Amino acid sequence: MQIKKILFFLIFLPLFSFDYYKPKTFTIMLDPAGDAKDAGRTLNDSFERGITVQFAQELKKSIESNYQNIRVVLTCVPGETLEFLQNANFANRLDVDFYLSIHFYKETDMRPKLFLYHYLNEPFYIQLPSNISFIKYNNAHLININKTLEYSNKIKQSLETHNQFDFKYLLGIPFKPLVGIKAPAIALEVGLKNSNDYKNFVVPVMLALQPILNPHNYAHITGR
Repeated sequence: MQIKKILFFLIFLPLFSFDYYKPKTFTIMLDPAGDAKDAGRTLNDSFERGITVQFAQELKKSIESNYQNIRVVLTCVPGETLEFLQNANFANRLDVDFYLSIHFYKETDMRPKLFLYHYLNEPFYIQLPSNISFIKYNNAHLININKTLEYSNKIKQSLETHNQFDFKYLLGIPFKPLVGIKAPAIALEVGLKNSNDYKNFVVPVMLALQPILNPHNYAHITGR
């Protein structure tokens, strides 16, 4: 009997994949606003595009250093020109788990402000059509609208606790950079008094993502 058990394991054990027990990789896509044609808004001595790319690169490093089983993808590289819906198609093909669009503007108030947006078009409904086989691109957000609302509220709750900036609003609006994306997608807009101030938001945003990730994917959070 013992020999039969040994033979069974020798024959069938290789057929079982140990990948089944590995946590699913969580894919985040970061979309820095602007491209080679559209440099974005003026921020003192630079343009929005240059700052959003730097922020996205720093945020990518921070996420990968502090979380396990996370893949972070940037929508494009410096010098690339984007077509309408190119980022949405890229995100949908990769089947990403979360999409974050990044925007900065020149802050004129004493304290910087931070806004969060998720996509809602007119009419402002959040019910998925019954026939999703023929869903229009501008209704793609409805596929995961409940998860989008859940994620955005969790991120909002984290960002509200910081005293170095004022969290203003979480809004559902027809925000063009988020159109056509089926994954939970959120836009971050931050006011900067100086161009280098973007560095102050890397860690708060990285930490704000913690509640939306699977607990099995957490590494040690250092806050760096």
